[in-house]
Amino acid sequence: MQLTPDNFSPIPKNPVIARVFKEIGRADELGSGVRNIFKYYKVYSKKAPVLQDEDVFKCSVFMDHNPGYDDKKTGGQTGGQTGGQTGGQTEPLAEVTDAQLAVLRLIIDDNAISRAKIAERLNISSSAVQKHIEKLKQKHIIERVGPDFGGRWQVNW
Repeated sequence: MQLTPDNFSPIPKNPVIARVFKEIGRADELGSGVRNIFKYYKVYSKKAPVLQDEDVFKCSVFMDHNPGYDDKKTGGQTGGQTGGQTGGQTEPLAEVTDAQLAVLRLIIDDNAISRAKIAERLNISSSAVQKHIEKLKQKHIIERVGPDFGGRWQVNW
């Protein structure tokens, strides 16, 4: 059976382990993982994830190739836009360039990442990173929580 947020009911296969992970803060509420996968997959791919609950649970999450994120050697800005419209409403990533998306992916992977580290990973200047971050902030996609040193990024969608 293929799972989507609309057609599944969360039942832990091992309730004892599920409870331990929830109590130590390594898991959210029951079923939030499926919802989060479907909420954030658009950052990585235009293709929806496939979750299959059979004898063995399978989760296939796809990732579009983006040279600004995947390949440190090319590291350049690819321009263009991603996102689109669903049901007549603009998605949060509708007006995000590939370079901004590369920055966003790094922030999602590590919400405490520094601007300098982003610049290093993407092989772009610190001022380019600052420009992309400002655009993401203006679009209310990210915000800084806490101080510049010791704070973290928050993704707002």
